[in-house]
Amino acid sequence: MRSMFRCSDFLITEAKISKIEGKRVFLDLVQTTITNVYNKDKDWDIVKQFEAGERGYISEKDINQGLVHEKEVDEGILIYRETIATSGTAIIELIE
Repeated sequence: MRSMFRCSDFLITEAKISKIEGKRVFLDLVQTTITNVYNKDKDWDIVKQFEAGERGYISEKDINQGLVHEKEVDEGILIYRETIATSGTAIIELIE
């Protein structure tokens, strides 16, 4: 992995088949982490803060790079950071 993630993060792994040659399957892989920062109410007051928000893990650099996002959830508006943790390739060889 290129960057660390915490136990409370969501780790999403995507694998896409790029080609198949005989019994070999070639995959392109991307792992993305989603780190919840805090929830805000309709007036933008913080109603719930997660570890990343408490510890100040979100930097100005994260914001400038477009890594910090928001979405509506039951508790209000969730602010979270989404980053690519790692990308690469893999080969799976099928055995009968």
